[in-house]
Amino acid sequence: MKIHEFQAKELLSDYNVPIQRGHVVYSSNEIEKTIDKVQNEFNSDAVVVKAQIHAGGRGKGGGVKYCPSTESAIESANEILGMNLITHQTGEEGKLVNQILITEALDIEKEFYFALMFDRAKNADVFIVSTEGGVDIEEVAEKTPEKIVKAWVNNDTYPLDDAINTIINSLSLNSFNDAFEIFENIYNCYSNSDCNLLEINPLVITEDQKIIALDAKVDIDSNALFRQEKIAKFQAVSLVPGRGDALTDPRQINDAIELTEDFVTSTFKSVSKIAHAGGDLKEAMSSCRDECDKKFSDYAIYEHCLPFNVSRAFDEAKGIDNPRIWTAERDKEMWNLLQ
Repeated sequence: MKIHEFQAKELLSDYNVPIQRGHVVYSSNEIEKTIDKVQNEFNSDAVVVKAQIHAGGRGKGGGVKYCPSTESAIESANEILGMNLITHQTGEEGKLVNQILITEALDIEKEFYFALMFDRAKNADVFIVSTEGGVDIEEVAEKTPEKIVKAWVNNDTYPLDDAINTIINSLSLNSFNDAFEIFENIYNCYSNSDCNLLEINPLVITEDQKIIALDAKVDIDSNALFRQEKIAKFQAVSLVPGRGDALTDPRQINDAIELTEDFVTSTFKSVSKIAHAGGDLKEAMSSCRDECDKKFSDYAIYEHCLPFNVSRAFDEAKGIDNPRIWTAERDKEMWNLLQ
């Protein structure tokens, strides 16, 4: 499950990771007041307007603009909101920009690449960092692979403290007293949020010597959404193919988020009750599907992942050690239980 930059930054902020601050705009009539809000709240006359789509290369495609004045910010925001943004990751068809993020502008001294993901070969999480930030990591890997440093994390073999110290040394951040805490907080965000990927590109040092996450890309394990109540709220605008990007009206989005939150916090509890009462998976699936049909008739939010998450919640309630792994066949099998 991919989430937008502004949502990824919200997760990081929850873990006290310094971010480039801003506010989201969903409609053109919000542009001027949001620009004014960002300028005053963050003491930044200049702002940055950033398209919010699930694709990289937004800057090269014209979806990120530095705006030194209010007038240029208004012009850029109106230009980007509603545009069809084409990048190397969208294909020729591009993606419609239904929301933009307006942020404070920062004076940047140095840019780094940072990522966390799971390395199956070593059965361990891995930090991937480089002094070459703000560019595609694939390009760095091809041209200057020696500038990429990896540090693994596994409680049994690779202690977290060692990994953090490795990346601090490799990025020459030893003089920053808060560097260790920031990287530890980023790792906790990655681990506790069930991330498949957490990428910050670039992670920057500002001229006033602060470490800041300027951008953020997060991919969540959709199998774990049943235990991620806050992240499940993002589904309304991020998860369902053909649905998330279509919700542009703030009222629709708020309604969808409320429905999603209510569904996760209340309906999934019935799965545990059914499991503990001796019921089977089919009964749990049917119960949740009926509730889903009532709550999500307008958005069909759980059409994509309902059976999967219910089965995972059911397994956990039963105390099964090896929870189900998603496959297309498993998804079809679970839907067949409802027929």
